Amino acid sequence: MFAERAPLREEILELIEGEKPSLLQCKTFGERILKKLMNFVDKFINDMTGN
Repeated sequence: MFAERAPLREEILELIEGEKPSLLQCKTFGERILKKLMNFVDKFINDMTGN
């Protein structure tokens, strides 16, 4: 949000604590987290601006 760019999937996966997803699960797992994060940020921004 502050850098005005979406985080990379690899950046999100690096932040996971505990057991990491397998290589086969990384793509779908990272994309699912990224989608939820972006939806959260969009909702936050829209609620702040009244849209």
